[in-house]
Amino acid sequence: MALLGLPSSPITAVTPASGAANTETGGVRHSTAAPEARSSTVWNTGFDARSVARTSGRMAKKNLARTLAKTGGFSNQTRLLDVGFGFADQDLLWVKEFDVGHITGLNITPSQVLEARGRVSRAGLDARIDLREGSATDTKLPDGTVNTVSAMECAFHFITREAFFREAHRVLTPGGRLVLSDICTPLRATLKDRLLYRYGHLQWQVPAENLYDREAYRARLEAAGFVDVRVDSITEHVWPHLFAFLRKRLEGDDIHWMMRTPWTRAVYAASVCWLWPLLEMDYVIVSATRPA
Repeated sequence: MALLGLPSSPITAVTPASGAANTETGGVRHSTAAPEARSSTVWNTGFDARSVARTSGRMAKKNLARTLAKTGGFSNQTRLLDVGFGFADQDLLWVKEFDVGHITGLNITPSQVLEARGRVSRAGLDARIDLREGSATDTKLPDGTVNTVSAMECAFHFITREAFFREAHRVLTPGGRLVLSDICTPLRATLKDRLLYRYGHLQWQVPAENLYDREAYRARLEAAGFVDVRVDSITEHVWPHLFAFLRKRLEGDDIHWMMRTPWTRAVYAASVCWLWPLLEMDYVIVSATRPA
């Protein structure tokens, strides 16, 4: 059944609480997010099922977290491992809006873990959200610990994504689900395309091992032992709206931190207006099940 203009798929966009910041890399440490992200707790590409004129950047970012929760069927029975939780914004949303029973969060960046714990404590949710410093590819959790694993816009960073798939399969209970929002990169042969992807790798910090398309993505999940694999593109609801929104906000306070000099502003403007769109990255919502 189509919803909000989406084709028939397990993806359901819902509307309205807080977005996410995700930089856990399973082996690569990133700098912490922008001041805007720290204060507003919203920092991801976003999901816009309508148009950039009708959905704000902030609301689109919130909708991405809700879309993932709906795809995973989150409920009070969900025992979730959320890797790369950033500042735990999606975890707070999932408990408040979807009544998720318990969340264990892993993030490799200590400063983010510290701040996220403070947010959880201020929300009075310490008993339901347990945030730890740790890697997505080596969680240190016992086998069959959780019935759901999530990674929101971060698995493309992991070294490697396949190692994460194997670890997720291990910590899931039989019948448990893996749900992700992620980015695929169709490989092309020309020198221009290779140079563009090299630029994209540097900008997005994506290991070369993680560069493959949707079909290869599905095959790698199945090789890790998952069944009922879905890798559904929502590209048309992500990049066009994000780029249009960012072009309009080049002078906005929310991204001012990225443009401290005329040079950085020029580089950022060139990326948003030309280079990033040329990469044709495929944004996907992924679901898979560990066999019962």
